[in-house]
Amino acid sequence: ERLLGGARLAPAIDALRAQLASEGRGLGGRKEAGCKPKEAVSRLRALCLIHARAAAGADAAATAEDVPAADAVRKSVWLALSELFPTSAQSDGAPAAEGEDTDEGQGDEDAAEDEFKTAIAEGPSSGAADGGLAARRELRLMLGKLIGTEQLSPTQARLSTAMIGNWGITGAVCALRESRFNSWEDPRLLALQTATNPAAKSLPTPTGLDADQERLAAKDLPAPLARVIEAASRLSAKTLASVRVRGIPAPPIVVSKRDSEDTIEAAWLALRSTFSRSGSALILHHKNHYALIFATREWHHYAPADGGCGDGQGRERVRQILTARKGQRPTAWIEWSEVHRTLSGWAGYAILEIVVT
Repeated sequence: ERLLGGARLAPAIDALRAQLASEGRGLGGRKEAGCKPKEAVSRLRALCLIHARAAAGADAAATAEDVPAADAVRKSVWLALSELFPTSAQSDGAPAAEGEDTDEGQGDEDAAEDEFKTAIAEGPSSGAADGGLAARRELRLMLGKLIGTEQLSPTQARLSTAMIGNWGITGAVCALRESRFNSWEDPRLLALQTATNPAAKSLPTPTGLDADQERLAAKDLPAPLARVIEAASRLSAKTLASVRVRGIPAPPIVVSKRDSEDTIEAAWLALRSTFSRSGSALILHHKNHYALIFATREWHHYAPADGGCGDGQGRERVRQILTARKGQRPTAWIEWSEVHRTLSGWAGYAILEIVVT
């Protein structure tokens, strides 16, 4: 709204929701029943062609006395949005305008978090000097967050955490530490609220929930989570390893595609040292998945001299972490070289450290 001259976005979002609902879809729907940020922007562009003409006609017909002073300062949201888009509207399947991101390459989660970090690093923009490109990017970022929020709604039969980035993990730890979740009206948090606020036990259990929601709304917290809550006030979270991002403080372990073997080894030793520290847990964010790091291991084994790897003396170095590519069980030993390649390939990938003091 800041980049739209104060025009409120709510009418445009309501119109977008209504259009999707007429097709049996929604912003928070899954797969074909949902709507990705790229499509949402395209639909808003098309809606602008319809509503902007009507708004322009209404403004031309109105006299100065007909328009309140506050409204006269603010443009119609449709007129404001129409100034952000190229003169020739693109269809849903048309390529994005030059400089705009597409949904290809990284997954939905990656694209959303990448745009989020880019917006933070670049800071506020007027959106005027670049033909509205910065504003379009922020609009798409906002739509992505809105879609993700609806996919996490208590009314969803099955949740999608695609929009949760590293910021979501660190934010959740902060919410646990400060007990902010006690004021949130979400039946899935009853167990947490009851564990920290005995008075919550007297609250009625919500009705109309499916089996999964009833399980999540249980007032008895599993023993492992109960121990976490006991230490919640002493929890903190930070990024341990990632690439350097402009505008964001560098993490303790900075990785880069240009790292030498010595630098990669130093990063491994720093990771292993942190992992061994008491009261510290590490979470690996890689390839659209988050999972704990359960163990590390390393060894040398002798390899053929002409194998093309090793230390030049016929020995091959093996460095691995135990984590999960799917699910949360410790099922995959992954080479450190692969982890380093992943972390250095995109700013959204990282190793997070959760600490209890």
